[in-house]
Amino acid sequence: MRHAHEILGETDPRSTVTLRLAADLRPTTPGQSSAWLQLVLTWGQNFDERILELPEQSPDLTAGEDLSDLLILAVFLASSVRCDGRDITDDVAPIAREALEARNRLTVHHGDGEAPTSSILLAEHTFTNNTSPELHERWEGNLAIEESARTLYHDVWPTAGTSEPLRKPFSEFGEHEAPPEAPTHITRASLDAGGDFVPLSTRAPRPRGLAYELATTVRQQPKPLQEEIGEILFELVQNTEWHALEHAGGRTGANCRAVTFREYRYGREELAAAMTFDPQFVRYVVAVANHTQSLTGRRVDSLSIGTITVVDSGIGLARSAAMSIGEGHLYAPETEVGYLTKALAKSLRSRRRMLGNIGLARVQQSLANLRGYMSIRTGTVEVLRDFVTTEFEPLGEIARPAPPSVLVDWIPPSEADFVVGPRVGTAVTIAYPVDIGVGD
Repeated sequence: MRHAHEILGETDPRSTVTLRLAADLRPTTPGQSSAWLQLVLTWGQNFDERILELPEQSPDLTAGEDLSDLLILAVFLASSVRCDGRDITDDVAPIAREALEARNRLTVHHGDGEAPTSSILLAEHTFTNNTSPELHERWEGNLAIEESARTLYHDVWPTAGTSEPLRKPFSEFGEHEAPPEAPTHITRASLDAGGDFVPLSTRAPRPRGLAYELATTVRQQPKPLQEEIGEILFELVQNTEWHALEHAGGRTGANCRAVTFREYRYGREELAAAMTFDPQFVRYVVAVANHTQSLTGRRVDSLSIGTITVVDSGIGLARSAAMSIGEGHLYAPETEVGYLTKALAKSLRSRRRMLGNIGLARVQQSLANLRGYMSIRTGTVEVLRDFVTTEFEPLGEIARPAPPSVLVDWIPPSEADFVVGPRVGTAVTIAYPVDIGVGD
């Protein structure tokens, strides 16, 4: 994948670039799935002419089959689609568009393999409170979204040289701004027609059985498990509108974002297959198995890992940090890691509730509780952390600014795993055990 991105990075944007998809793309890890999406987004955003070539054995788009997120976005971003030498653009483009529009809410499908996948796909805009009501949280009986919350992409950064935020709260979808004494959130005036509000966090993968028991045995924060998962999810998807609308889109103007929930089940054979593409993730799964065996004294026969992945086509985490502090002209491959460190170290307090630290520090705290894993792939690098083998120091109970991120804990030992080639946007993956099969 690194080589493919390096080739794209060296190709003239005015060129015609053909993307050939294999007949049966089935990801073995969440990192493999998000890497494929980033490749499609990079191809779809950076070149004038984009030809998608589908194999003859590819899914029949006209038959109403479940389509993978990868295939939907590839068709959506292509200038033309060909199969077996024929131009089929007019036949498949409306079908892909219809499938894309259907996934503006969380949709369960089997397009990525036998295991069910739940995903939201949004094109030409980012997640905001007026386009993604399922991302809201409840606050005093109302739906609310934190406008000043720290995000994994960047803060609501002030414009360089001023103290003003980059945008005001939206009010396009029946929202109203909170009174001046509590200006950090907005609330929805009424629910959409069609049923009760169900937040995404309640539909994220849930630990069960032994996985739930181990995740709740030793708690560093007395908080319901699913609420912690919800806070992680909230941090992953909360973003500012400018991230993709003003500073991204490339030559095509296409801005895409995907949120995916999926469980991956691993036995011996599945781990061997996954090792080829994602050895760091496989080492994490093995670490979970060994840790479980040391705690319980029982052999682990299989593991199901719940994953949440957010992929966007924005300008990237490090570049957004540089631009936000007026140093976009200084951003370069040699300064990228420095700006990535700045972005990961940022934190704000939440005034809406007594949450203490929010942002990366809180996400790490919750993932330590869950014995989880996290990776961030942006720009030309990927940083990741296994919270089983690399411990995270617990946060104190008194709310205070989070300490700067120790990036050395996030850098893979192999340069081949750290430098991944230039790509569009940011891919963030979190993972945690949801089911553990044990023997005697």
